[in-house]
Amino acid sequence: MAITDYTESERKAELLALLLALKENGSYHSTGADGKVLYTLLFTTYQKMIAQDQQNFFIPKQQQSAISTSLQNTIDFYQSAKQGEIKQLLENLKPDDRTSFMILPIQFLTEGEQKHAAGLLIHRHNDQYVLSILDKARFFQQRTGSYLTIPEKNIEKFSELLLDSKNSDEIHRNSPTISYDRWSNYGILKAFTTLSNEPQAKDLKINLSRQIEGNCIIAGVDAAFKTALYHCHTDIFQTIDTRKEKLTPKYNVKENATFQMRRRFLHALKGNDHNENKKLDRIFSYYEERKKMKKKLLKLNKTWKNSRNPLLKLIYHLKKTSIQKKQYTIHHEFNSMMKRDFSIIPLNGLPKARVQNLIKEDYQKTAIAELYAKVSPSKLTYIQKSKKKDSLSR
Repeated sequence: MAITDYTESERKAELLALLLALKENGSYHSTGADGKVLYTLLFTTYQKMIAQDQQNFFIPKQQQSAISTSLQNTIDFYQSAKQGEIKQLLENLKPDDRTSFMILPIQFLTEGEQKHAAGLLIHRHNDQYVLSILDKARFFQQRTGSYLTIPEKNIEKFSELLLDSKNSDEIHRNSPTISYDRWSNYGILKAFTTLSNEPQAKDLKINLSRQIEGNCIIAGVDAAFKTALYHCHTDIFQTIDTRKEKLTPKYNVKENATFQMRRRFLHALKGNDHNENKKLDRIFSYYEERKKMKKKLLKLNKTWKNSRNPLLKLIYHLKKTSIQKKQYTIHHEFNSMMKRDFSIIPLNGLPKARVQNLIKEDYQKTAIAELYAKVSPSKLTYIQKSKKKDSLSR
């Protein structure tokens, strides 16, 4: 089922689940009608979230208008039907202004001919455009971030490629003006490279958490959004040729900044419909519970990673592998919980009694307890003891 077939309320639920990595792309696409609907909703919500920020959590108050204008570039991009309109969006970017940017999803095939989407962050610097490619799954060149610089003299071809990037496969196939092969590995990224000043994309030298769920159509652009905000106060290119340590883009220096951003996004996504908001809260509760569970996993002693003692290094890597497996289990099980609950199935077509049963907390608590048993049996024992204690006190 395409996202264009959903109601506005259902689209909000799907978008939130994708952003929180509680579901995979499924049948959704970053191109065509799906892309237009999905990214328009995402970026209007980003705009609302920035406008609601009264504590300068994301950006200083005086820069919020500029950020909103930059987010509007993505919305306008999806309203554009001609190459000249996209060229104008690029020309409107302010040179050497880090608050002036455009974020786009970019879809390509990986080595295994798997469709994947990354985030493209575009700035204007002097007489060239700087393209940052954010790929949390690390398919492209096996790293999170890469970048290219495209001279202004190539803006015609560049805007032509961007126009094609949002077209469905069918429209691309019938386009007489497109000269690159979309169905070759990293086709459009290679096409960008031929327009650039570099023989191949350079390392952006940033670090972002690895994508676990197959939600790349949102994960990529969200990584670009985070990087764009971070770049506003910390120039990611300033020491790029000399620095050895990678920068880690964050929404804020405070602890749990990503969690706080997700909560603010939830608030911005909500409307005046009480039932709709209750459904969004329910989805977010799965994200909260998943985060709590992951925090209880065993922590690694990072000093062992580079220890001279080979035994400590071996223990470090064995524990790391074990923790990663449990993280994957937690992510995938929460994905399944949501499917068994109600968020993926539109509530409108279900019997009233079924809907009421789904909204009860009992299902969620039982499912989470079962997952605790899978990743750490001692945690289930603790839960069972707590339940027994509660029952005795009644």
